[in-house]
Amino acid sequence: MNPTIKKWLRPLAARILGRHYPAVVGGIRWRRVDLQQLQPRDQPLAGLDEPHLAAMIAATDPGHLDSLKPQRARGVRRRHNGTDTLLYANGSKTGFVVDGACDGIWRRCEGTQTLAEIDRQLGAPPGPEQRAILRETVLRLYQLNLVDFPEGSPYESSDRSRIDLRQITFYVINCKGATARRAFMEDQLQRLGLTYKFVTAVESDPPHAGLAQSNLKILRDPAIQVPFAILEDDCEFIDDFQHVFDVPTSADALYLGVSRFGIEEPGAFSWGRWDNVQFIRYSDDYLRPLNMLSAHAILYVSDRYRRNAIGALDVGLTREDFAYPSDISLATLQASHLVVTPADPICYQSAEHDGNYDATRFRPHDQMR
Repeated sequence: MNPTIKKWLRPLAARILGRHYPAVVGGIRWRRVDLQQLQPRDQPLAGLDEPHLAAMIAATDPGHLDSLKPQRARGVRRRHNGTDTLLYANGSKTGFVVDGACDGIWRRCEGTQTLAEIDRQLGAPPGPEQRAILRETVLRLYQLNLVDFPEGSPYESSDRSRIDLRQITFYVINCKGATARRAFMEDQLQRLGLTYKFVTAVESDPPHAGLAQSNLKILRDPAIQVPFAILEDDCEFIDDFQHVFDVPTSADALYLGVSRFGIEEPGAFSWGRWDNVQFIRYSDDYLRPLNMLSAHAILYVSDRYRRNAIGALDVGLTREDFAYPSDISLATLQASHLVVTPADPICYQSAEHDGNYDATRFRPHDQMR
């Protein structure tokens, strides 16, 4: 680690917040910290205080969760200055300032005690409310990849819906005259045994507005029913292709591909930055992006998300300042909808066909901190 960063890590939390959090269970507070610039991210970490977290907790069998032995994730470091605590991972660009209550829970996650046993050690009055806060805190730590469950996923008992990609239709947006890209996509999809239809892209100036209008043409077609997928014609599938996904029943969309670019503020129309994507862990096999710019391979699961995607694309095209690209418009939905992506994505953009290979060929699990 850079010696300058290491020098400032210990007093960082106090310098940033300048406040003392109550060392009691409850009211867990989070603050994301940029370790390279030694500055806080002013916006809260989206997605942790929304109804989705409550739904995830409600869908988790309390008995199953209480029987697991949470363990501090390997490589996570702790710096404490007497009032606040910074948790961060080796090589990461982001840390999290947590209050005393959360720090106390995290330190007790040694992989030797069940959640029920940790509950009895906290010293606060026992009861359903105390246990519920403990479960919520540990699940948040799990989402941020700061805690693991070696014995199995905490969502093991949660409901899943099976989607076989061989039983849905892939709609491929292809520009008129782009015969090489069309042949490239056709060869892949036939080889993978997938059902597909080509959709001629809407021509527009600027071109990204035409791509957004092309997405709208598909999404507004009443003959198309969920689940279905929309692909851009520079999309390339990995070799060890996975056909079947067991997705959370409450999922709105499954991003089959990812990107290193993320909008500045989750939920807001803004331009993206490299390595600015926020991921939280939804389960062992899925991550949840909160601000990711990636629209080359999206599987639409819920009608609600489809309707709101139409609304977001319409808003992006008619804003007074600029007609926003479709990936920005769709990224604004991620913080308020349950959008998940496989820990190992199956699609990326092809360098051979001028796709952004460097931005899309990576494992988001390695990027989420």
